[in-house]
Amino acid sequence: MVLMPFNSANSANSANSANSANSANSANSANGLAGYSGWVTSPGLLAGLNLSRTATTPSALRPLRNDWPTVDGLPAPGPAANLGRWDQITRFHLLTTELVTGLQFVEDMPGQVTVWYTGGSVQREIVTVRRPDAALFRAQVDRVFTRVGERADRAAEILSQVPMQYAYWAAVANLHPERTAWTNELVHVALHVTMLVTQRLKHMLTTPRPVEWSPQIQPLLLTPAYGALPSGHAAESHAAALLLPEVLGPAHAGVGDQLLRLAERIADNRVVAGLHFPVDSIAGKVVAQAMTEYVIARGIAGARVHSTWFDGLGANPQEDAQGVDTVAALFAAGRGTARAAAAQAWTPGTSPLVMELFRRAQAEHIYA
Repeated sequence: MVLMPFNSANSANSANSANSANSANSANSANGLAGYSGWVTSPGLLAGLNLSRTATTPSALRPLRNDWPTVDGLPAPGPAANLGRWDQITRFHLLTTELVTGLQFVEDMPGQVTVWYTGGSVQREIVTVRRPDAALFRAQVDRVFTRVGERADRAAEILSQVPMQYAYWAAVANLHPERTAWTNELVHVALHVTMLVTQRLKHMLTTPRPVEWSPQIQPLLLTPAYGALPSGHAAESHAAALLLPEVLGPAHAGVGDQLLRLAERIADNRVVAGLHFPVDSIAGKVVAQAMTEYVIARGIAGARVHSTWFDGLGANPQEDAQGVDTVAALFAAGRGTARAAAAQAWTPGTSPLVMELFRRAQAEHIYA
C-alpha cells in the first residue's frame, strides 16, 4: 500500500474508519465517487447505475469520439505533460521507477557499499558508505545511554515523528494538501527513493541497533527490525530539507536553514529514543546529500551530482552531527566524510517525467 502525504486514512485518528466498510460517510457516502470507484461497497448503487443506463441510453451506438491530437487515430504516446491525467498512485509508481532505474549497489569490500548510476554513456558513483568498526559503536553506546534523561521532554516529538514528518515540514514550508499538491508528491517520491537506497545500504552494511549492544538502553519505541546505519530518519528529513528550497525558489529565504535545523532535531530525537547511534545520523546525512542531488539533477537541467563518501572508520566516536546546521559544514568538518570537488561533478541526464513534476511543483509557489 502506498502512503501518500496528508492522506486522512494515514492519520492515527482515522485508522478505524479507513479499514471499515461502514465508513461510507467519511468517504463522501456510497452515492459518491468513492462508491462508484468501489472504495465503498454499494450493491444498490451498482444496480441503480445499470438501471439508469438501460433507461436513458439509445439502443444504437452513436459516432465514436476521435478528437485527440492523433497519431494513427490515437493520442500521442508518452508525452510528459500527460502526467497530470493519471491518478496520484500511478504517478508515484511511474516516477519512482524512473528514478531507481539505473541504480546499482556494489559491495566494494566487506562493510563498504557504493551506489552507482548507469544510464546511456554515464556510469558514475553517487555515494559510498563504509561502516564503522565495533570499537566506535561500543564507544557510542555510552553516548546513547547518557541521552536517556531527555526522553520525557522529547516524547511528543519522538512519537509523532515515527512516520514521515510531513506536518513538521508543512509548518516550515507552508505546504498544503490542495494548494501544494504537486510539491507534496515530489517530496514523497524523492523521500521514497532515498528510503529505498537507505534500506538497501542498511541490509548490506548490517550494523546492530543500540539495544543489541546493551539491554540498559531500553528504547522508548519498538526497535525497527532492520539495521541501524545509515539512519533512515536522518536521510529522509535531510533530503526534504535539501529538496524543498529547490522547489520554493529564492523568494522563500530562510526556509532551507530552518528545515535543516528541523532535520537535525528529527535525527537527534532518534538517538534520544535509543534507536540510533550518533554516527548513524552522520551517514544518513551523507546519503541524503547525494540522493537529493541525484533527484534534482534528473529534474532540473544543469544541476549536477557530487560523488560523496562516508568512511565510518574515519569517524570520531566522540563527535556527532548535532549542532552542524548545514550538510556542507559536515563535509568541511571531516568526521569521515568527503565530497567530490565541483570540477568533478557530473550529470545523470534529465528525465522528462521528473522535469514535469518539478515544473508543476515550482509553479505552485509563484503568484500570478
